[in-house]
Amino acid sequence: MPNDRSTERLLQRKQIAVEAGKAHPGEWGTDIRYNLKMAAVCAGNGEPLCMMTNDEDVATVTHIALCDPGTTREDIEEIIKLRAENERLELENKRLTVAGANDEAYLLTCLDIIRKAVGMPVGSDWQQVAERVERLD
Repeated sequence: MPNDRSTERLLQRKQIAVEAGKAHPGEWGTDIRYNLKMAAVCAGNGEPLCMMTNDEDVATVTHIALCDPGTTREDIEEIIKLRAENERLELENKRLTVAGANDEAYLLTCLDIIRKAVGMPVGSDWQQVAERVERLD
């Protein structure tokens, strides 16, 4: 699938980029010769990797050159790293949300127990309860 962005597919694409980088190391560039109506993607050593003869293909050639194996590999590594960080942050957010809800429920339960112990109605806020407890000391 061309639009498969799963981690598994990204790792496959990274391996392809690694192999392409071994075959044609270095940054890729373009060799555009308008007088010959030709554009080429060239490896770091100047070796042409692909050539196109249509003026409209200059953008395609430039795009291919900008996606050299090293850049592609680094982009994929960054995507995978950011996905892992995002997953960690989502789990941390869930943990804090659950812990926060549990802590709030616990505190409200404690407040209700203290309200009953000092003889205050359920609608009393924590400040009123605290003032009553202080007066009892």
